Amino acid sequence: MELHVFLDKYEQRTGTGEVAPTTRKSKRSRHPKDSDEDDEDEPVMKKRSTSGSGPLVSKFVREGGVSGRGVTKAADATRAIQFRRVMARIEDAETGEVSIIKSYRNEEGAISASPIKLPKGDKGRSKELYESATYVAKKLVCRAPGVPVPDIDEQYNLLLSDLVRLCKGQMFVKRFEVAAEEYAVEPSAFRFTEGFLITVFSAERSTAEAPAESALVPHGSSDGEETEELEEVYLVEPRRSTTRVEKYTGTMDNQQWLNLKSATINAFAHFVVADSACEYLLADLQALQDIREGTVLIDPMSHTPLGNSGLGDHGLTGIRSFIRTHSCSPICKDLQLASSSDLRRALDRIVNELDQEEDQSFE
Repeated sequence: MELHVFLDKYEQRTGTGEVAPTTRKSKRSRHPKDSDEDDEDEPVMKKRSTSGSGPLVSKFVREGGVSGRGVTKAADATRAIQFRRVMARIEDAETGEVSIIKSYRNEEGAISASPIKLPKGDKGRSKELYESATYVAKKLVCRAPGVPVPDIDEQYNLLLSDLVRLCKGQMFVKRFEVAAEEYAVEPSAFRFTEGFLITVFSAERSTAEAPAESALVPHGSSDGEETEELEEVYLVEPRRSTTRVEKYTGTMDNQQWLNLKSATINAFAHFVVADSACEYLLADLQALQDIREGTVLIDPMSHTPLGNSGLGDHGLTGIRSFIRTHSCSPICKDLQLASSSDLRRALDRIVNELDQEEDQSFE
């Protein structure tokens, strides 16, 4: 399956949710874990202070960037491909550091040769969907006259950034759930989609003997020169039971909450920027309502102080815009999330740090 993203339309879009949430009257009793219970996957949570009691502090590592559905009619023709997987995983749940896992094992599959036909109301302006039995995939393309398609290395870096966003989104959902448990809040359930990249290399220039083991590389570092010619790269996600997207937050604003579900996503966006002390903000939060898995968030954007976490990252401007436009839902208040003044102070601290680093670079 294949989902094409047209950069010109994408960039135009980026600019380069009545049900009250419920809370329990008292906190749930917190029983100690049994001694044989595995807590390895528990996200690390620092003790958060209530609004106004002190500055926001986080060990979240500043993003450094990358260096290196139900359908109406399916396409009839498919083509066979050989590909390798690239996956991302959180190495440190406190700092948010990510590692990239590159597999050197060739796999075989089929991808549709033409897009599926969607109802007009479900068809996006910047994407085309290509399908297989269980997956959809997206590939960066451009149809506007005079606008070049990014070279294959840039396509890889941009899609890898999108994969890292999904990975970090999954991490923050776990942390959000822990906070909801701590404050006895019952938000609407949601999750981020899983995903991985597939890379297709030129048959003529494929290395005769590829390494048997996968390579583990910290996100943002270079893992050496590739010995093969990359021809195609796709971001692959599980196929969902619908293609109809529900939008909860915008790229540069935080839309109003209307029900428990949208109030939850509204609070989640607030939680992320507060939990990371303004080092990371997930924006443009939108979801598919899957029959099996419920609310599944897809295609998020992010804003970071350095502005290099991927397409649509507006840096400090994006974070400031969220702080200015965000209207807290009852879930924000039940979770005692940081106030707008706390967020502004945290962002001012980051700006001062960046200014000092810039001054030192000229000394």
